[in-house]
Amino acid sequence: MSSAERDLTHDPRTDAGLDHVARLARLELEPGQHDAIRAHMERVLGWVEALEQVDVEGVSANLHDAPWPSERLRADEVRPSLPREAALRNAPLADEVGFVLPRVVSE
Repeated sequence: MSSAERDLTHDPRTDAGLDHVARLARLELEPGQHDAIRAHMERVLGWVEALEQVDVEGVSANLHDAPWPSERLRADEVRPSLPREAALRNAPLADEVGFVLPRVVSE
């Protein structure tokens, strides 16, 4: 597959690309949803294209270099979280305690 074919396969503006993005997000799209989702994706991609036009010369990519004082950031507050069942509902693999992840570091 050429890079041009691969780009079209992964372009969310095509049915194949939208299905690919949905699989990555672990979403199941009904056939009738493609047009609405595609319209939304095109708006999002338009925003990204607009952001690409912004001149960021001389702008630091690091938050700690931001010109505002840290006290303007909101304080951390303990808030209720999702119930465990809801948080784990769409997990590819979970047990009674939490998410199950593949081992990253061998012993």
